[in-house]
Amino acid sequence: MSLAQEPNGRLVAFVDDCPDLHHQFVQGFRVYSPAELPKLLLKKPFDAVILAMPSPE
Repeated sequence: MSLAQEPNGRLVAFVDDCPDLHHQFVQGFRVYSPAELPKLLLKKPFDAVILAMPSPE
């Protein structure tokens, strides 16, 4: 699935487990820690999470 192909989708944030990325911004969207998901849900309600997994090497 591509976000570009989902007309009703709306990006609210990025979540990444890499501490170096937390509180950074990617294309204008803040990167949150997975531990911040409950707080993020209250601040910016969402109904879906899309996971991106790295390719096996």
